Amino acid sequence: MAYSSADPDQGQGPVPHRGPAGHDDSVKVPTPAIVAVGLLLIASVLLVGLARISGIGLATPVSIDAQERYALLVTDGDDGSIDIRSAANGDLVHSYPAGEHGFVRVALSALVFDRQKVGIGSEVPFDLVLTESGQLYLTDPATDQIIPLGAFGGDNAASFQPLLAAARLNREGAPA
Repeated sequence: MAYSSADPDQGQGPVPHRGPAGHDDSVKVPTPAIVAVGLLLIASVLLVGLARISGIGLATPVSIDAQERYALLVTDGDDGSIDIRSAANGDLVHSYPAGEHGFVRVALSALVFDRQKVGIGSEVPFDLVLTESGQLYLTDPATDQIIPLGAFGGDNAASFQPLLAAARLNREGAPA
């Protein structure tokens, strides 16, 4: 209950604060509710600490059984294009003009951003991986990031097919 100060000259103690029409405006929270919230907070902190110490719930690296794997270096062209080169021989595998192929750009940018956060440059290649089941992945061995391209829909995964075809041709020695 909220109290207001009474006039000390009248010798009265605190009096309850009354709102319009004489109703008591104070909010009373039951003590068991306060105790329950406190216990919930303590339990949450303890469970998070236990999970962090024991490793429960931490993501573990996924093993991908590759049918084909292409190590690719990604560089930005002066004109805003993205150039993809073979890590094996340095040949240009594919080039994406500026402003085109949005999903390819976003997927590669996400991996590059994660590298920049930990101070890794573009000298370590990304891997384009095709599994025996036909799933296509973009992986970063430097940060253990894996992007399952099919998870973003068939059209987005298909946007990497020209890169896959060009990487195959480059590996076989044919012009890309």
